[in-house]
Amino acid sequence: MIRPFRGAAFIERVGNDGFEGSRAAAEVAARSLRARLRGVWRRRNKPGPLAHQSRVTPPVVVASPLLAESGPRPIALDGGVCYPQAQRMGPQRNSGSIDAIAPAKPIIEVVDVHREYRMGGQMVAALRGVSFRVMPGEFVAIVGKSGSGKTTLMNLLGCLDRPTRGVYRLGGNDVQGLSDDALSGLRNRHIGFVFQSFQLLERSTALKNVALPLVYRGEPSVRRRTLAVEALGRVGLAHRVGHRPNQMSGGERQRVAIARALVGSPTLLLADEPTGNLDSATERETMALFYELHAAGNTIVLVTHEPSIAQQCPRAIRLADGCVVSDGPGREVGVS
Repeated sequence: MIRPFRGAAFIERVGNDGFEGSRAAAEVAARSLRARLRGVWRRRNKPGPLAHQSRVTPPVVVASPLLAESGPRPIALDGGVCYPQAQRMGPQRNSGSIDAIAPAKPIIEVVDVHREYRMGGQMVAALRGVSFRVMPGEFVAIVGKSGSGKTTLMNLLGCLDRPTRGVYRLGGNDVQGLSDDALSGLRNRHIGFVFQSFQLLERSTALKNVALPLVYRGEPSVRRRTLAVEALGRVGLAHRVGHRPNQMSGGERQRVAIARALVGSPTLLLADEPTGNLDSATERETMALFYELHAAGNTIVLVTHEPSIAQQCPRAIRLADGCVVSDGPGREVGVS
């Protein structure tokens, strides 16, 4: 029996930016694909002590027919279908193997989340059926007045709390059933926090403040210093590594806090009112830095009560009375 060759399914892209429909182009792509598949098969069946465990049947690739105007036709492959390499989309790896292209998974997935607290003899609902997604590379503001549920939602997103009901997935992982130690490790490795009050150690230098998350991660001292210097350089403070917080301006201290959030290369940057304690000029500088980080591919969720800040973000989610009342472009949601 011929077993399916893994990674043989690709996503079809319909349009005129792929093959132009010529037989020659289709045949060249088919020959290239056959050569790559044979190379993968030879590497998997290279003689060795475990060769008998990994041997697979060589894949059979049928030459691609002429591509019709209605769209690209697939190349038949044992166990599935694939398309010529020139018609694949998404990032390509340089490993020499062919990988299936999976759709992007949400960084954040919140599904019908409720959070209730007992106050005295009654239950108070802080969140009521909140649902939304944040995809990789998005810059999203969560905006609302005091008492709207922003802080409660931020605590849930930062794995500092758990929902009463509903599902919260971070990077595809349901956090509900994780132990406290597992949540702590998740926060340290996947979430970078930026706080309104900076939360810096006053007696420590900028370098030591930024390197602190790496201490808890167990990184060697030389690597901690290298990564901390790089993070400070990213926020324009490479010349302030030896300064303490009381020797810096408010904007510089916020940049140190952002560098500390970035030092571990987190999956998610979670900022809680990052401009709340800044003057208008420093606020603009801080937002400009967030734009640069977003342009570099970082996923950012910014919690704010200021509509003007939400309007500057590509996307905004407005909360009111623990519910999502609007979700869309920041310039629209920020003024609603």
